[in-house]
Formats: sequence, C-alpha cells, structure tokens
Amino acid sequence: MSDGNPSGNPIRVYLVGQSVYRDGFNSMTDLASVASNAVVRVVGLVVEDPATGKPVIIGRYIDKTGDTAK
Repeated sequence: MSDGNPSGNPIRVYLVGQSVYRDGFNSMTDLASVASNAVVRVVGLVVEDPATGKPVIIGRYIDKTGDTAK
C-alpha cells in the first residue's frame, strides 16, 4: 500500500477557510489530538513554495483514514 509520499519526507499542508473535514474530523482542532502515526489523507492542490522550492499542499479535503500508519 502506497502512502502517497514515496520519499517519506514530510510535506507541509496549508489549510484554508474552505477546507472540508471528513470521516471523523470536524475542524483543525481535531487534528491536534491525532496521534503522530495516524493516517490522514489530504486532497488538494500541490504547488511549489516560492521561499523553499519544496512542494506544499493547499488542503481542500482532510480525511481520517485510520488510527495508525502501517
């Protein structure tokens, strides 16, 4: 099963007022209580951060998909 990030490096995610929380999440506050190894799926637009040149995601949908990473 692919985790969608083959490099294994963290990717910064920006959440906006139009972000939709689904599957057990109701707000950004819910994300603070998630275990560090939880599986969270973010659907959004990948863009390059002009300051760092690294990819970032503008999150549109944030889903809880599991309790722990495999």
